[in-house]
Amino acid sequence: MGVYDDLVRQAYRNVNTIVETDLNIHKCSDHTIGFMILLEGEGPARVEYNGNGHNYQAVIDAIHDYYRVNSKVSGNETFPQSFQKAIEGFARFCSKGKTFQSVFNFISYQLYKEKEGSATFQIDCAAVLNLWSKTISENHEKLVAETPNLDSWLRETYDYLRNTYGIRWDSRGF
Repeated sequence: MGVYDDLVRQAYRNVNTIVETDLNIHKCSDHTIGFMILLEGEGPARVEYNGNGHNYQAVIDAIHDYYRVNSKVSGNETFPQSFQKAIEGFARFCSKGKTFQSVFNFISYQLYKEKEGSATFQIDCAAVLNLWSKTISENHEKLVAETPNLDSWLRETYDYLRNTYGIRWDSRGF
């Protein structure tokens, strides 16, 4: 077992804590807020090794692993819907550079897992990207001021996702 496996195990424990808290204390099966906290990786939800930064891929792998092995959520569509809604939450509030990059990272990794066959569920990535694109369009001036190469980065992102995963969305003219 390597370092990445340790990160996935740490993230898996975090996923378990979120799910158990939601099911047993809050009496709900919507894990959107918990998944947002895990994906963002702030505070105790941070999954990192040796100060190398939060590893969102380990979190996404742990979410998929949890869905695969845990009978409380396996086959329950609320679980993948919560994951999609968490990413949509970031897409709605991507008026800051780090957040719009995070949406791309989350979606890219989800599409990678779907393409290689390791995803235990699929989400509507095009819907998330449409929302992401709309939010970027609405905040375009502010984002360009923070990230001068934004438009070329968005065009490259669109081309990458289209060419690598065959996904298309309303790119709003990027």
